[in-house]
Amino acid sequence: MKFLLIVILILLIIVFILFLLLKSKTKKLKENETYIEQLKTDSNNKQIHINNLTEELNIEKEKQRKLIQKLQDISDMSIDDVLSELQNN
Repeated sequence: MKFLLIVILILLIIVFILFLLLKSKTKKLKENETYIEQLKTDSNNKQIHINNLTEELNIEKEKQRKLIQKLQDISDMSIDDVLSELQNN
């Protein structure tokens, strides 16, 4: 009888320990899921930022291209043409 009680007690202790381990692992899993979600959010925010910067860069490139074209046009003009163009604008 004592042996059976000791075995039952040991089994209960083992079940309790397993329950605590399971609870701990579940908590750790939830923390990891939260961390992953935060990383996904950060990644999305960074991607949006990169897209915005890329768009700004493209706009600046276009402005530079137009400016270069205007400078080339001016360089092809005579001084009198440049002065008259400046006076008209």
